[in-house]
Parts: sequence; C-alpha cells; structure tokens
Amino acid sequence: QNNVYGELVHAIKDLVKQTVKSTQPMDLVFGTVTSANPLQIMIGQKMVLSDEFLILTSAVRDHTVPVSMEWETEETKCETMHKHKIQGRKKITMHNGLTQGEKVLLLRAQGGQNYIVIDRVDEIPTGESA
Repeated sequence: QNNVYGELVHAIKDLVKQTVKSTQPMDLVFGTVTSANPLQIMIGQKMVLSDEFLILTSAVRDHTVPVSMEWETEETKCETMHKHKIQGRKKITMHNGLTQGEKVLLLRAQGGQNYIVIDRVDEIPTGESA
C-alpha cells in the first residue's frame, strides 16, 4: 500500500510540473534596449520585442506626478532684489524613458506574449543573455 501511495504522490508531482510548464507562469528575463523610438528590447540572442508586447512601469517611462512643495527661489535682481515663493500642489514630469543600450529587467506574463518592463539594471548577470 505504501508503494501505491508513493507512486500516486510521484504521479501527482509530475502532473503538477507538466501543468506549470505548459501554462508558462511568469518568468524574469533580462534585455537590452535596441531602440528607444519606437521602443524595442532584445531578449536572448535574437528575440526582439516591439512596444506592442511591452508593458512599462513608471520606473521606465516618462510620466507626470503631483507633488507638494514649499520653497523660495534664490534672490534675483529684476528692478530690485527679491525672491518668489513656490508652494502648494504642483505637477512635475519624471523623465524615466528608456534609451538605447540600457539593460532592463522584464517579467514575462503568463502565456509569454506580453512582458512587463520592471526597471533598469546596471548589468545583465553572467549566464543570462540579452
């Protein structure tokens, strides 16, 4: 009976492995930006992803965010020396767009067609291709 139980457990484990492999769960991959406009990222030796397959996070795209601020400009002289107050809720643009040659970390979405570009990396780890 223990042998049958062991075989059943082994068969279930194999079935789970095959199911996970066939559904292509999310996977981390590295890439290199080959073109900024239009955005293209190379992963592996030959696979180039165009922007239609890329989902960008705020870390890798230009975007505008509201901020609260309260400061004064440095003294300037127009007709007299004076300062200007800058305060309240303002919008600023974060220029985070990718540029050619940058290395990036991507998350392959389930099914393998779309990739989420998570962030930049300084270098691609040894053994990974981009």
